[in-house]
Amino acid sequence: MLSVDGKCIVFDNSADGYVRAEAVVAIYICKKQVAKRAYA
Repeated sequence: MLSVDGKCIVFDNSADGYVRAEAVVAIYICKKQVAKRAYA
């Protein structure tokens, strides 16, 4: 965390740092004729 006071205050005017993070997003695209119905 890169903040002087050691706090991560998201969407706040008094925020003075950020947290390093990583993310991955994947989208699987296939034709409608081949796809199976997925229930989440």
